[in-house]
Amino acid sequence: MSTLEDEDGNVRGSAAAALASLRKPPERLVDALLRALQDSRVDVRTNAANVLGRLGQRSEQAVVGLIEALRDPGVDMRISAAMALGQVGDTSDRVVQALIERLGDDSRVVRKSASAALSKLGAQADTVIAALERALQASGSVWAQPTPWDRPAEPT
Repeated sequence: MSTLEDEDGNVRGSAAAALASLRKPPERLVDALLRALQDSRVDVRTNAANVLGRLGQRSEQAVVGLIEALRDPGVDMRISAAMALGQVGDTSDRVVQALIERLGDDSRVVRKSASAALSKLGAQADTVIAALERALQASGSVWAQPTPWDRPAEPT
């Protein structure tokens, strides 16, 4: 049994964190990582998404799994999935459209992660710019509000 599939959630979480620290994860882990995207623990799911993002376009299955993860009920998972898709570098219509859909997410941080991923991909500029303009008009000032991560560090 893979440690990603261990019955102990702490073991699964540690295994996913260890894999997330690898620079170049082996592609043979894709199936286990895709299953980990469905784990009950958010840390396992988000770490699996991070690893899949680093696999890049080497894995079609990873791209499909990450697109599905954009619809996860957990905000942290949607953030991780968007960021991972930005890393993957797949500029296909399905990836761009999936990220554009997240520009309308209820979470401001998910919206920002999706827009950052789209800018990282640098694909379909006209489509992305139009979608960003629509998102800005639809959400009003919500885009301008800082998140906790946007605030400058307090002086020490």
